[in-house]
Amino acid sequence: MIDNKPKLTRDDVIRKLSSGVKDFSYMDLSGLDLSYLDFIDVNMYGADLSGSDLRGSVLMASDLRAAILRGADLRDDADLRGADLRDADLRGAILFNAD
Repeated sequence: MIDNKPKLTRDDVIRKLSSGVKDFSYMDLSGLDLSYLDFIDVNMYGADLSGSDLRGSVLMASDLRAAILRGADLRDDADLRGADLRDADLRGAILFNAD
């Protein structure tokens, strides 16, 4: 958990994406249902996505360096093409059928 940022809800994330926000760095998105959302070219550097449902989400060209994806569900064609996952924590992440 990231202590210095408020915990967002799915509705918060959708609102931010809809208004063009591209910076989710260091945000606490842990445990959220973020399935089938478009995070194209989004900065998620150091974000906590542990336990999040990212099934079918588009994370193309996103910055996921140092993101915490422990136990995140990225199956069902989550699109990670061009995403930067350097130093990301993927322990226990489900990547079956992710692109």
